Amino acid sequence: MSANDTPLRLTWQLASPIVVGAYPLHLDALVAFALAQEMAQNNGGVQDLTATLKLPLDQEIREGKTCVKASALLPTESGEHSMRMWTRKSDPYDYAARLEAGQFAVKTKFPLKPHGIKFDTQRGTFKQMFKFFAVRHVRTVQAWCVGDMDRLAELLAPEAGLITYLGAKTRMGYGRVLEFDIQHDEMARENWAKRVLPWPVPNGVEIEAASSLPYWEVKNRGVAYVDPALFS
Repeated sequence: MSANDTPLRLTWQLASPIVVGAYPLHLDALVAFALAQEMAQNNGGVQDLTATLKLPLDQEIREGKTCVKASALLPTESGEHSMRMWTRKSDPYDYAARLEAGQFAVKTKFPLKPHGIKFDTQRGTFKQMFKFFAVRHVRTVQAWCVGDMDRLAELLAPEAGLITYLGAKTRMGYGRVLEFDIQHDEMARENWAKRVLPWPVPNGVEIEAASSLPYWEVKNRGVAYVDPALFS
């Protein structure tokens, strides 16, 4: 058995609700983020290295397609869903006062007419926000994979400082990790497939999504398959 061939169950205890995304959060995306953070720290700068990272995870090759053996992160209980509101109001009078005080640098090619400077509150830096997003109140989430136990523990343990929150809106305190645990689990040889897959699955549905890193890349999306239970 190689280092990347250990069936594992990973568990996170959360101290705050997690923000619900349109697609599941996959374990390999979390590992790639941790690796990129680690390499950026070592290199003294932040870089997008997801395309060149060597993940400590095994792979499945089927029908000429490759998929990392890492499931999505799934809650262990149903958990209540609720909505949160996020607002940001722009104050044009405050901006005008700051401009007059010389706190904003304005560069133009031609002389400005009186009242020629405008603050655009519909887009850009001064855009006003009024948005809603969904959160899920769960205490525990789990994922399964086949990989290198020691390396994954090194990357994902909150003590390392690489992964201390899960999901989106983490700067607002959502998805804060309280505890992390990784254990050997033979069920992971099957449960890693609880994810978006590039080939058809029993009781699965066809969707348009990325089934490999980077999941956020639009050009990486294509025909994929998923068990609807992943979205429940």
